[in-house]
Amino acid sequence: MSSSAGSRIDILIFSTDSRFFADLSSAHGDVCGRHRAYAAALRKAAGVESTVRVIAYSGGRGDAGARRFDDGLEVYPAFASRRIFYGIGLLRALPVVLRGWRPDVVTAQAPWGDAVLAYLVARLTGAAFVAQVHFDPYGANIGREIRGYRWRRHVANFLLRRADVVRTVNLSVAKRLARDLGIAAERMDVIPVPVTVDTESGNRDSEADGAAGETESGERPTVLFVGRFSPAKNLSVWVDAAAQIHLARPDVRFVLAGDGPEREKIVRMIEERGLQDVFEIPGNVPVDRLWELYRAATVFMFSSDNEGLPRVLIEAMWAGLPVVSTANAGASEIISDESTGYVVPVGDAGGLAKRAVELLQNPVERQAMADRARTEARLNFDPAKLADEIALMWARAGNRTLRTERRD
Repeated sequence: MSSSAGSRIDILIFSTDSRFFADLSSAHGDVCGRHRAYAAALRKAAGVESTVRVIAYSGGRGDAGARRFDDGLEVYPAFASRRIFYGIGLLRALPVVLRGWRPDVVTAQAPWGDAVLAYLVARLTGAAFVAQVHFDPYGANIGREIRGYRWRRHVANFLLRRADVVRTVNLSVAKRLARDLGIAAERMDVIPVPVTVDTESGNRDSEADGAAGETESGERPTVLFVGRFSPAKNLSVWVDAAAQIHLARPDVRFVLAGDGPEREKIVRMIEERGLQDVFEIPGNVPVDRLWELYRAATVFMFSSDNEGLPRVLIEAMWAGLPVVSTANAGASEIISDESTGYVVPVGDAGGLAKRAVELLQNPVERQAMADRARTEARLNFDPAKLADEIALMWARAGNRTLRTERRD
């Protein structure tokens, strides 16, 4: 869709992500930066006056003020003491946000909760409603990860059937939703969440790995995980795999970067196996430090049961790091098995360990796989290209003429 003089399409997003008001240097990923890219792309696609307004959870901060950027992004706080009360803050913010302004598209970042309000606001204002699914609703152990999943699933099904557009982050979920809910292909868009890349830190030296398992600085080889310590990540399998790797390669160190509700459980597992001297758990790390970890690592290992499209795998591949992952839906769409990485069955600690040891023992194949992974990540997951795709999805949804044609 090309822009025309005086044309505009305005987007309203509901989000419970408090990182819109966080210090960007301390968050995993630049949330505002990503949405600024969306807004800039929307202006290119639909008119220079187009605006993206976000009502985001304030993170319990009472002093969070509205943020406005030159590229068309505006962020308004939904004041609430806890995330569970986000809806109350959202309702308070809506009159301010909608004063003298009407959206063409309303969306939320999950298909339940605040998406119910997004659907109602869309219907009341005549806007298009875009439903989003950023996870795999069919994945293993999804009920352990999301509290009250059974009733949330009913809400999601109701909203997904009535959405003008449904966006998923991987193709397999789109196919299942089309089959189970009867959603027509022309109402579906598959667009991954762009990663926040560091073009300097994200370039590994192709000759950096030298001797088997040594890093660029000559330090011990490292197996890395980045992510949330939650049930879906199945880090008990990761620790079991690490124990097996340690038997074959006692020189390897293991880094678990992140935090979450299962941190204490994982620390106990590591101590019970006597592995505390070879493990490092730095917690959540700033973005610049994150890319240093990718550069310093030798292998990225991922044990998740359930993923939409795991951004950390894309980040690792973008940085030129070979990856070994369980075959959750998202990983299976990112990794070409035995070409850009290795994929093993969900829950298979032995398979993870075997493939990781193979890469540790074979620096030539490790580097070849890393080079292929980097090339594929930059070809398929370029952030600027994905921002353009998201903007075009919004533009199509927000253009009432096109939307009517798609419904007929």
